Amino acid sequence: MTFGRVAARAAGVVGIVLASLVGLAGDLAAQAPTVTGMSVNSPSADSKSSADANIFFPGETIRITVVFSDSVDVTGTPHIELGIDTCPGGGCIATYRRGTGTDTLVFAYRPRGGDSDTNGISIAANALKLNGGTINATSGGAAADLDLGTHAFSDDSSREVGIGADSSTYGAYITSISLNSPPSGDTFLLGDTIKLTLTYNKTQAWAGQLWTNVMKGALTIGDSIAEA
Repeated sequence: MTFGRVAARAAGVVGIVLASLVGLAGDLAAQAPTVTGMSVNSPSADSKSSADANIFFPGETIRITVVFSDSVDVTGTPHIELGIDTCPGGGCIATYRRGTGTDTLVFAYRPRGGDSDTNGISIAANALKLNGGTINATSGGAAADLDLGTHAFSDDSSREVGIGADSSTYGAYITSISLNSPPSGDTFLLGDTIKLTLTYNKTQAWAGQLWTNVMKGALTIGDSIAEA
């Protein structure tokens, strides 16, 4: 075998090795982030009897933290479907709050009046939904694997939902929202008054000032937010 042939064969082998390494690097870059952990906060113990310390009252926040194997970027509003026995509002959904660009995403839900689960909340392995958004690897852009796997759980009795034994101590929540009609027709004109009424389950004392159970809110009109 001539030197030229040896050199050509050696160059061919080197080329194959380099191509394999490049392909491996591409596969690693495109690897989908996976869920490596999930945790849920505990109910607040403030102003509760010991019998109700394991219950999320209406108005409290259920916060779910999901950890991925790599940093992820989030668009839209992905959510987690919570297993709560009674959800009269049409489903208990913990919506995405923060964490894009990191490996840790936070989702949150506030129980409403009528939400109830005396066995404790549950989160299924397929509960994390994109809801029209995306959760992709920050590096490489691969779509994340949303399977919660072994981190899912059912009927956590340390995290029940309801008003508990002492209904006088549960938190505030909105019982109804109403909006007045335009003075004429179906359109509010310049100078018309828009009245948004939020009715709570009880009278509130915020910042040292006693309020009634009817509060003011905010309206989104086009791209602007106006105080109501």
